[in-house]
Amino acid sequence: MKKLLILLALATLSAGAATAQVSPGRKKATAATMQGASPDAPAGTAQRQPPLSAEQLADRYTQQLGLSAEQREQLLQLEQTRRTDAQTRRAGGPPPAGTNRADGRQTAQARQQQYEAQLKGIFTPDQYARYTQLRQERQEQRGNRRMQTQH
Repeated sequence: MKKLLILLALATLSAGAATAQVSPGRKKATAATMQGASPDAPAGTAQRQPPLSAEQLADRYTQQLGLSAEQREQLLQLEQTRRTDAQTRRAGGPPPAGTNRADGRQTAQARQQQYEAQLKGIFTPDQYARYTQLRQERQEQRGNRRMQTQH
């Protein structure tokens, strides 16, 4: 009888320890997830990077484009304003029912064109040309990654 109780206690403890290893809401960390890949993503695919802060973006462009301190400050102000406006739009909730998606797309395109015009005012022509080249390269890289994940 004692042996049976001891075996039962050991079985209960080992079952409890085994279930504590991986809880239902959390997935076990693997080498792929530690390097930024989603645990559900196929091997070799990376998870989307979080967006850069306005400071990080200004630092990146300062380094890549050789911005002056004044240009960096102007870019930082532009980015902070742009992000505040985006947060305000998102806080407003979804667009009202019956709103045309094409209108929303046109509004977004107009905002992007305005942003590009403001960047042209901050950057020199050479810096803006380099900026458009870097942007194109990033878009191509994103497209290549999408193509790889679809196969």
